[in-house]
Amino acid sequence: MTGIELAGVGAVSPAGWGIKPLWDAVKQGNPLPEQSLVHPVGRRPFRIRPVPPPEPPIPILRHPRLRRSSPISRYTVAAGLEALQGEDALPSNEFPISRPERFAVISCVMNGCVQYSRRFYQEVLEQPATASPLLFPETVFNAPASHLAAVLGAVDRNVTLVGDQTTYLQALALGASWIDVGEVDECLIVAAEEVDWTTAEGLRLFSPDAITSEGAAAVHLRRTEELEGRVLLDIVTDWAGYRTRSERATAAESIFNELTSSEERTIWVEEANSRPRVKAVQNKFRDVETMGKCWIPARVLGDGMAVGGGWQCVLAIEALRRKEYAVACVRVLGVQGQGLGVRFRLGKT
Repeated sequence: MTGIELAGVGAVSPAGWGIKPLWDAVKQGNPLPEQSLVHPVGRRPFRIRPVPPPEPPIPILRHPRLRRSSPISRYTVAAGLEALQGEDALPSNEFPISRPERFAVISCVMNGCVQYSRRFYQEVLEQPATASPLLFPETVFNAPASHLAAVLGAVDRNVTLVGDQTTYLQALALGASWIDVGEVDECLIVAAEEVDWTTAEGLRLFSPDAITSEGAAAVHLRRTEELEGRVLLDIVTDWAGYRTRSERATAAESIFNELTSSEERTIWVEEANSRPRVKAVQNKFRDVETMGKCWIPARVLGDGMAVGGGWQCVLAIEALRRKEYAVACVRVLGVQGQGLGVRFRLGKT
């Protein structure tokens, strides 16, 4: 994948709206404050890290397409606009929004629009005759990508990938391949999730102490002929499958070996958090710690599910954009039996 540039990044997270609050929180390394989410039938409350309200208000969120949208769609649009237009886009940008020609949008979700799904089916169960049909369009997986494309006026290509934490890395490979073969000129890749008790309860089944979080991450891909100083997509590793804990550890090691670079100024951004399956390979993360700096955003942000892999990528890219490192590696071991890695680097002539 030669000449694929990561031209911009955007984020919404429990740290706030924009890449800067996310960057500052992870650099400081202190876990963000938790909140309690009440269980509807009186069971133990859930531990969550929600996205705080934007301060000051963001003008684009008044767009007609977003007035009745779910939070996940607003996160998607905000992160996507920041990736396209920079940090100043969120507080200052009014619509309509300009877009490049031959432009693609790839959205990544694991749970999707769970708040509206829960509300819609709850109304159906309580009183089918009065259940609001206005809620239904927001229950589909492609709703966030649809809203983003409408705000941008992007009609060329729009897809949603549904999967685990590795989905964002798969989307990077897909978007880069479209640019590489000339099918599109630029691609915006966004992952997003929103918190609801249904999601939090599902996560708690696998990890009783898990802290559910929400937000979005976005990366703007495009081709560049000028490599010097640009953040470039270097490689996306081969897929590494596993079924058992020992196989998972082997997959982690194989991804590490494929990503390892001789460059001294390397940052690793890892996926490890509180899930038991990840704890089984904690010893394999020591290989990264011996190579240099290692960040684990989930310890600060909580478990963001599909957007977790997105946060890892935007943090790695931002580290290169700030010229703090020459190479950034991301390793993700998903809950669906697959692992992937990606390496970014600063371009040289």
